[in-house]
Amino acid sequence: MREAIGGISIFQIVIVLIIIFTAIMSLTINHAKAFGVKDEVLGIIESADIKVTSGNSIGLTDGTITEIINYLKDNGYRSSGKCDDGWTGYNRDGNVTSSRDAIICIKGINVADTYKSHVTKGSTINKEFPSMMYYEIALFYQLDLPVLGNALNLNLKGSTKIVVGD
Repeated sequence: MREAIGGISIFQIVIVLIIIFTAIMSLTINHAKAFGVKDEVLGIIESADIKVTSGNSIGLTDGTITEIINYLKDNGYRSSGKCDDGWTGYNRDGNVTSSRDAIICIKGINVADTYKSHVTKGSTINKEFPSMMYYEIALFYQLDLPVLGNALNLNLKGSTKIVVGD
């Protein structure tokens, strides 16, 4: 009887260790895939024809958004999530979404507007800055276990270089 109870305990420990190992491998593989996709999407944005605008608007053309969505579809990227406030989310069809089905979130940040707000009113510093903008993106990856399914949804953020406008 003692050996039977010991065998069951060891079997349970082995099963738990296999589940932990599978979870770590799943998370590592999904994170690596999301990291590679993030780098490629940042490359697409940096090589695009960007219209620098005032304020925190996106300024990316529809062609660039379509290219990003097509790249995500072609590479089997299927994770989705909810964008934070101030971010623009796009679903699998390339439409703007505010629900939990965004596959990518993009935020344009106008650097010149940020600098202008820090210059004091009585300062002799030149208050004219060139139009400068950079983009932040957020992609999602998940802990997807074979038996349990999607256990955890995480995001991965990255930013482009600063783009100087006209």
